[in-house]
Amino acid sequence: MPELRDKQLPNFTPAGPEVDIHAISFKDKTREAARQKRLAAELAAGGKNAKQIKAEQRAAERISKQKERRATEIAKGRNPNKKKGKQAKVSTPLC
Repeated sequence: MPELRDKQLPNFTPAGPEVDIHAISFKDKTREAARQKRLAAELAAGGKNAKQIKAEQRAAERISKQKERRATEIAKGRNPNKKKGKQAKVSTPLC
């Protein structure tokens, strides 16, 4: 939105990488159909935008899986911050 380009909005927080902005659909059916068609054409072309879109989608999927995994660990009563493997051995002092 060009009218908001130079303004600072105090309560605005941009969408993080865990949000797949390409999965958000329009309420208007005709605009959504046009968006889907345009998105499919971009992905089929395989250009710079297609790579960026796919990378954003993979990042959003990865982050959502991590959050889901962490929530299930907490629900089971486990500590998701516990160090495992070599990291657990390194943190103990050798006195």
